[in-house]
Amino acid sequence: AENPFADIPSPYPQLSEETVLAANPDIIFATHHGSNLQHWENWPQINAVKYHHIYMLEADWLHRLGPRILLGIQQMCKFTDQIRASEKMDASPIEQK
Repeated sequence: AENPFADIPSPYPQLSEETVLAANPDIIFATHHGSNLQHWENWPQINAVKYHHIYMLEADWLHRLGPRILLGIQQMCKFTDQIRASEKMDASPIEQK
C-alpha cells in the first residue's frame, strides 16, 4: 500500500475533501475522533467508496505517540491484507502470477 499523500511536507497534514477526491485513494482510513465515514458515500466515484474500502481505526492507538501505535499500524495492515486477499480471489489465474 502506498500513501498518496506521502509527499506532503507537513508531518500531520489536514486533507481537504478536494485533495482526497483528486487522489482517488483505494482505501480510506479514519479515526473515531470527529470522523463520519458515511460522509464519503457522497462520492461513489472514489475507488475506496466504490469498493467499500473505508475503515475506522482506533484513534487512541494512533493519536498518541507511544507503544500502542504499533496496534494502530497492525490494524491498518490487517485491513490492507483483507483487501489484497479478496482481490487475489477475484483475479483470474493469469492475473495471480
